Amino acid sequence: MVILESIRKEKQILYLAVVTALRGIRDNLRVVVWQPFALSLGVPIRSIGALESLMDLARIVVQPVFGAASDIYGRKPFLILRDLLILLSGLCFLFARSWFLLAAGMTLIGLGVALIPVWQAVVAESAKGNEMGMVYSVLGSCYMATGLLGTLAAGWLADNVGYRIVYSLSTLFAFASLLVTVLRIEETRERATSASFTLSQVWGSLLDTFRPPSYLWGFYVAMSVDLFAFSVGWRLINGMLTDAFSFTPGMLGLMIAANAGTMALFQIVLGRYLDRVGYVEEF
Repeated sequence: MVILESIRKEKQILYLAVVTALRGIRDNLRVVVWQPFALSLGVPIRSIGALESLMDLARIVVQPVFGAASDIYGRKPFLILRDLLILLSGLCFLFARSWFLLAAGMTLIGLGVALIPVWQAVVAESAKGNEMGMVYSVLGSCYMATGLLGTLAAGWLADNVGYRIVYSLSTLFAFASLLVTVLRIEETRERATSASFTLSQVWGSLLDTFRPPSYLWGFYVAMSVDLFAFSVGWRLINGMLTDAFSFTPGMLGLMIAANAGTMALFQIVLGRYLDRVGYVEEF
């Protein structure tokens, strides 16, 4: 009850939660079906892995630049750009008939994912200092709870109606998220009046990615190992199960829904616990 009352009082947090919920449905509608959809177009698993890598490459190249630019030009333009990129990617998937539009869609998704740190900064700047963990956990639960609906709906719709209706709905929710972002999300960092973003700053932002401060080396190594393990197995699990074991989208939806539901149950509890005991001890 305390959490719900806090959300009602803080309009910014409420609208962040609405956008997060819309994105949960949007993303999970796409995630469940995109690899089976690519297989249905004749794209082999090895090429699906290449498309996933293309998404990662697009994200890695621009993510430091977007973050640094948002410090100067403000957060909201980049939040709008993120939703617009995902909307365009949805249109690419909707009209895809071959690998070309799939590649374009995955590139756009990578560029959109590169803006997640800007979104995280907005959340942090919108939360009160002693409620940051709670806010992050509430938003995480909103994403996963609606994602649960998205995964189940995606599987059923793909099995009974076809892939195109899934991408149509995903694009519709992407448009709704864009509207809420444009009309309701408030800027949390005003545009700097005397600063500009130069090419040297762009280059510096890219270099800083590869030279973290020494106290973060352990964290970087842990995240690198985690990402490698995740990319080798889980990233291609839908395509591999479809290709090797003839899983249907409905079966994939149930599997992913079980995973998302379990995570959603523990988000708020964990966030409140971290607010109480702190963050450093957990690492």
